[in-house]
Amino acid sequence: MENAARKKHDRSHTEQIVGDYYGSCMDETILRKQGVAPLRAKLQTIGSTSSRSDLTRTLARLHSLGVQSLFSLGVRRGFADSSTLIAEIDAGGTTLPGRDYYLDPTPKTSEIRKKYFEHLARTFQLAGDNAVQAGIEARAVLEIETALARASLDTGARRDPKNLNHIKTVEELALLVPTIDWPEFFRGAGIPIFHNLNVAEPEFFNALDNLLETKRGESLTSYLRWQVIDFFSPGLPPDFVAENFEFQGKVLSGRNAIEPRWKRCMNLVNQQLADAVGQLYVTRTLRSDDKDRVLQIMEAEKSTLSASIRSASWMSEETKRHALAKLDNLILRVGYPDSWRDYSSLRIHHDNLIRTYAAVNHFLARRAFEKVGKAASNREWSIAPQTIDASYEPQENSMNFPAAILRPPYYDGSADPAANYGAIGVIIGHELTHGLDDEGRKFDQRGDLHDWWTEADSRQFDQHTQCFVNQYDSFEVLPGLRANGKLTLGENIADNAGVRLAYTAWMSALDDQEKAALERPGADGLTPLQRFFLTYAQLWCQNMNEAYMRQRTMSNEHSLPPFRVNGVVQNMPEFRTAFSCKPQDKMARQPACRLW
Repeated sequence: MENAARKKHDRSHTEQIVGDYYGSCMDETILRKQGVAPLRAKLQTIGSTSSRSDLTRTLARLHSLGVQSLFSLGVRRGFADSSTLIAEIDAGGTTLPGRDYYLDPTPKTSEIRKKYFEHLARTFQLAGDNAVQAGIEARAVLEIETALARASLDTGARRDPKNLNHIKTVEELALLVPTIDWPEFFRGAGIPIFHNLNVAEPEFFNALDNLLETKRGESLTSYLRWQVIDFFSPGLPPDFVAENFEFQGKVLSGRNAIEPRWKRCMNLVNQQLADAVGQLYVTRTLRSDDKDRVLQIMEAEKSTLSASIRSASWMSEETKRHALAKLDNLILRVGYPDSWRDYSSLRIHHDNLIRTYAAVNHFLARRAFEKVGKAASNREWSIAPQTIDASYEPQENSMNFPAAILRPPYYDGSADPAANYGAIGVIIGHELTHGLDDEGRKFDQRGDLHDWWTEADSRQFDQHTQCFVNQYDSFEVLPGLRANGKLTLGENIADNAGVRLAYTAWMSALDDQEKAALERPGADGLTPLQRFFLTYAQLWCQNMNEAYMRQRTMSNEHSLPPFRVNGVVQNMPEFRTAFSCKPQDKMARQPACRLW
């Protein structure tokens, strides 16, 4: 990004938009000079909310910019037919990390809500309100967001896609929320004409209509003003940034110091222009031989999972047949997509960060909405090549490994097989298994939401996975706060199966001489068996403060790092062998949990 920003001549369009966006974000002198004037211009887009037509126009204008006020609006593959893209409207409109932050009565969470109220009031004062008016507006925001949270499904219920699949006509949506003129809203938001959409949480929208009837007017205007301020916070002057960090950084995440500006600007540009940054990134980093080696490990672990499915005594032959067909049709992606996103119509305003931020969000929203009703493409990735992560997409039945994860500590072409299977091999096994976890198993080989399990096999699946729920429920995160085994079930299944698949595939790849040396220490004093498990553990080395641990536990479907490591190896006899654990030891769990 710095190179693209410095280069002034012979830049490609990709270099230009990345460099100018990054450069405009880094120019704090302009931000200080402009002050809150650009923000006030955006706040003027909030019109009256007293009448149905006024409210509809205001919401349409905000959503066209990407401000997801009151609810979220997007585009997705159809649940029943994953080959087609449809519009989706869903619960949303809140600021805190999860529903429980608004509803949990415990003293710690209540204190966070109190500090959130104070943060709201101080921010409204920065935007120009006096102290009394700022307090009134802050109270209105908290009341409306609490009502939205109360009307929403909890995170655990949202893990079941059946709870989110409700195809309705625009007319049926209008019966749920007559307070909004929906045809006019969609036109104003720039969404092409359509007749059906997915209403993810119908009960939420029923409650939303009641909320709008009671809160229309000044309270709702205060809420929308906050939504605009919060949305455009990346482009605001330093005093807004400092206030935002006091709450979001210190209170919610427990951080002591704000990241330097270059990191915040890098994250902003990377988040919004992911494909453009990816094009510049892969030309510098990815080696073709690394891609080929990782694909070989993928194929080896696919064979291992296939054998595990075939040998599962609790599954019927009919369900096995569908599971194997799904595995056979899995799309494997490594590195970067075959085609890049077209940014040719995007223009960056290098002297106005808020204007640029609005332009990019409008570009992304328009690009997504133009696809409504069209065939879904398997050529686009949902994860950028510079992302240090991997993903499984249930509605594509695809596994995606970006270029950035093909580097240490996840993959090292010079490392021995024990280390690479313990690192990238485990992540491959993890993503492979997501197709057969508590959520992924509900989609078929085409990516359609289709129950291909027999009733008896579904019961067996639930019985086997309850062991994981019980195990992770028993882990104490902080005094008075335990892990949530139901919320994290899918990731825990994938963690446990991922290590097992990687281990088994590694064993299958060894010759007799290598197997004989498994328990023989190397130059580092570790046996290959020990190195495999320690490499896995090293993947999750992180420092976390209590505030961040609490936030992750209450809202994230991944277990915290210590439980991602110890929770898994407690279930593995191979770990006990590697480190000479005795049956009564803490790391030798009884009963051991296993699915695949």
